Amino acid sequence: MLNKGEEALRIVIVPEISLQMIADASQNVGLLQRIAERFCFLAGILETVNESIARTLGEKNVLQEARKAICKEEAARYRQFGEALSHGFKANEESELKVYRNIAKCAIEASDEELRNGLHYNVIYDRVSKVNTRIRRSDLTAALQRLNRLQQDRQVSPLVLSYNDQTRELQLVDRELLFYRKYGAPVWPWSDEADENDDGQWNLPM
Repeated sequence: MLNKGEEALRIVIVPEISLQMIADASQNVGLLQRIAERFCFLAGILETVNESIARTLGEKNVLQEARKAICKEEAARYRQFGEALSHGFKANEESELKVYRNIAKCAIEASDEELRNGLHYNVIYDRVSKVNTRIRRSDLTAALQRLNRLQQDRQVSPLVLSYNDQTRELQLVDRELLFYRKYGAPVWPWSDEADENDDGQWNLPM
């Protein structure tokens, strides 16, 4: 895909930069297009280069700026996702156990490979029960089965995470999350830097 774009614009992106773009996209074609488009824009390529020799682009700082710009655009979406899972459906027992919050924390702290492959139920239970020993398997099962509806109710669209009841795996639907957590320097509601005010809203550093 990058090669076709380079030919159309008469540019050459140095291999080091193009390989980083591909790695950043995590097999998400749409994200790869966004990275390449923003990179070219910040490099001053707004149309086909009208030169006899294709222009070479290899500025690492431009790629870094492109990453920051994309993360800034996505910040509100992931903030909404974080707040949705931190509050859950607001049932008393659910608020006390903070099951959804612990599911989100478990997912965000998992490795890229784990998220790409899917986190099995047993792995999730092992990790959330270490944070809160009062969480029972029945609590976790009920929360995971309603995870999709929670995100839909909180207008998190498309979904970020989804639970497959048949494979018993928590799956990453939105691979841009990997990009955002790597380059966006996010502060999640469950982190030590975030606090909840009297209105139940999270005070997060901007």
